[in-house]
Amino acid sequence: MLALNDVWFRYGRRSEWVLRGADLRIPPRGMVALVGPSGSGKSTVLGLLAGYLRPVRGTVHSAKDEKVGWIFQMSTMLGSRTTLDNIAVSLLAHGISRREARAAAEGLAERYGLTDVSQHRARTLSGGELQRLAVARAEATRSPVLFCDEPTAQLDASNSELVAGSLKTLAEAGTVVVVATHDRCVEEAADAVFRLSNGVFR
Repeated sequence: MLALNDVWFRYGRRSEWVLRGADLRIPPRGMVALVGPSGSGKSTVLGLLAGYLRPVRGTVHSAKDEKVGWIFQMSTMLGSRTTLDNIAVSLLAHGISRREARAAAEGLAERYGLTDVSQHRARTLSGGELQRLAVARAEATRSPVLFCDEPTAQLDASNSELVAGSLKTLAEAGTVVVVATHDRCVEEAADAVFRLSNGVFR
């Protein structure tokens, strides 16, 4: 189980505390939304749960021994490769043949409204297209745990609903999805919502 137990965290000995004795239990199934004001520490919590950060005090049960997927606020695509290539690379990493990977990538591109830009290089895509590509690639990784840092930040309402629904579908299929978000649409799609304020969950 992913969890924080009385966790205190800050970036540097003289900085302000980001977390002040935070407790959190992530259910073993479903989609969880971490909500709170900008700068409240939601991204920090994702880093702790992923095992990339260590608390100053307290205990973290992280996913460091698990294979995890990520969707970041900023795109981490292969800029010189096409939209399809960016999706297919995750499938090829699982040993799927090139033909099967291409077919699956085309299906995911269609699902996320990326067919028209499937042969465009990732560096030429808009912010919204990159966010949708990030979700498509995350789905292709088939990771048991998926951390999402503001996955709909650059999307309009209709695309936000598409992404929120797709994350919900992944969760229903067995992926544990943990989303840091400001988006009401994502919050409403989540199975559980945890609000972070003044360094603790309420």
